[in-house]
Amino acid sequence: SCPQASLVRLGLASSEEAKNFELDTQARQKEKREGCNFFKARDLVLKSARVTLSTCVRAAASSKHFGVEAGGFLTVIVDEATQANTPAFLAALARRPSCAVLVGDAQQLGPVCTLSPPDVEELQRMLPKGLGPQNSTFEWLLQQGLDSVMLTEQHRMHPSLAQFPSEHFYGGRLTSAVIARDRLPPQGVPWPASTVPVLLLDTSAMEV
Repeated sequence: SCPQASLVRLGLASSEEAKNFELDTQARQKEKREGCNFFKARDLVLKSARVTLSTCVRAAASSKHFGVEAGGFLTVIVDEATQANTPAFLAALARRPSCAVLVGDAQQLGPVCTLSPPDVEELQRMLPKGLGPQNSTFEWLLQQGLDSVMLTEQHRMHPSLAQFPSEHFYGGRLTSAVIARDRLPPQGVPWPASTVPVLLLDTSAMEV
């Protein structure tokens, strides 16, 4: 929540509440309120935004009237950064940020590359080794020794489930902020073993 920030979202929102932050929604409100042209209103909203939500690629493709007084951004935060390949990450930096913060987990899903092999080869010739469109910039930066901070406390899963990834992927450093009684089986689900916190569901059957 940013009560003091002018926040705008590029692209369509996924909820009714978030629609209030859509660029086009704010532009229409400004057009109606001030009687200016819609596209001018759009540029004014973008120009004055203190916080802008966007995909990496959309940020690079948007209006030049973009960022704090159109001078770029102080900070760009890339969430799920391990899924961003190099071209997408470079697009996020197109607005000349003074600081870039990457939030992600190199032990989880990496980028999905849908380019043809010839396109991949062409891009690889233009980029340093290990920074092709199928590679994670996040992982590459870690390999270069960039400073990073690991969040060592998980709040999501049953501690018994967290034990395996902690030991096998995080060197035992991942701890749980929840205890077993915080993650009881959901009501209405026939749980096969009350002492086992995992239920495997067969989803191969057709839905009725």
